[in-house]
Amino acid sequence: MESIDEFLLRRHYLDIHALLERGLSYYQISYLVKAGKLRKLNKQSYESLSFHGDPCDFFAVPAYAKKGVVALLSAAIYHGLSDERLIDLCVALPRGARVPNSPAYPPMHFVSFSEERYLLGKMIVQDEDGNSFWIYDREKTVCDVFFYRNKIGFEAAMGVLRSYLRSRGRDIDKLLLYGDALGIGKTLRRVLGILIYD
Repeated sequence: MESIDEFLLRRHYLDIHALLERGLSYYQISYLVKAGKLRKLNKQSYESLSFHGDPCDFFAVPAYAKKGVVALLSAAIYHGLSDERLIDLCVALPRGARVPNSPAYPPMHFVSFSEERYLLGKMIVQDEDGNSFWIYDREKTVCDVFFYRNKIGFEAAMGVLRSYLRSRGRDIDKLLLYGDALGIGKTLRRVLGILIYD
């Protein structure tokens, strides 16, 4: 089994359960904080100050919002569907969930989704070292951006839709299935008809 120092080199954000599963006691965790190897973020989460992997802001989401899912333009950027410059990460939470305070870095903006919108299209992204976060798949991201086009900006939303249509591996059937489930199927079909035959 690898040492705790090796473990902290690989894992950027950890919850208390991951540390306890490694055999650490609360006293040992407190010692690692005092020794400058861990930084306590909240009651449940820590940041490894020894981390030597590639930093990715998305991995911070579960540390601050356990139920958080990377959404809207942040998800579109991750999937290569937008090149918008965002100030903060957009994170979806289920309606009724406690909305945490945004960290100073990376700043996060929280949105509340109905249960159906929150659950549909969720997927996990995990690297080889066990760092992970939840995000919506490409088709769900396109549908959410299109649904919130008046808040996000019409041009930004249409840019995401155009990028999706030009991308490899697009699944129009899945996109329309999600659109129907989210109540935008009719409008989405009309817009797709214009863009595809334009």
